[in-house]
Amino acid sequence: MDAHGASLPISADVSATALGRAAAPVERVLGLLVEAIAAILVVVEISLLGAGVLARYVFHAPLVWSDELASILFLWLSMLGAVIALRRGEHMRMTGLVSRVSPGTRAVLEALAVTAAIAFLLMILPHALEYAEEENFIVTPALGISNAWRAGALPIGIALMLVVACLRLIRFGSWKPVLLAAAVTLALVALFWLAGPMLKPLGKLNLIVFFVGVVALNVFSGV
Repeated sequence: MDAHGASLPISADVSATALGRAAAPVERVLGLLVEAIAAILVVVEISLLGAGVLARYVFHAPLVWSDELASILFLWLSMLGAVIALRRGEHMRMTGLVSRVSPGTRAVLEALAVTAAIAFLLMILPHALEYAEEENFIVTPALGISNAWRAGALPIGIALMLVVACLRLIRFGSWKPVLLAAAVTLALVALFWLAGPMLKPLGKLNLIVFFVGVVALNVFSGV
């Protein structure tokens, strides 16, 4: 397993298409902007937590809002970090197979990793938007602001990841692996959607296995 993953084929031939050349600076500017915001959030987060600890244990006058604000900023930092990792291809993944196949197959697998991410993000985006909308009516106890400031990190982060993923697909040197990967992804999504009624009971099965495991652990630990 490799945290950095194999390089995308776009790195070797980013100017293969006019659309790819146009997407390159857009991706670069977007990446720099997200990285700058994330860096600022890291500095603010460290300063905020340090001030909270100092106020609580040195001056004995805790900042009641510091933990709440830190948790809000941490969620935003997590989502922006996911965007940066997706852009750099640094999400954790298995690269043993990718490194041993032909360049053509590798390009398809690399494109499939991106199209699968796009499909997943598209499926969870409506729920993230719904959650952020529901949280708009909830007020945080310490800061007295709408909880949408916290929940909004989810749809915005997902939207940014979708933009980055689409830009990566555009920058591929050839459309053939992208189209093939998109077809495979759509087929898998349709297959799992059709198999939904058969897969649903697995949730109950997992729950039964969990309780059996807990009971067995308690029995054997008492022996």
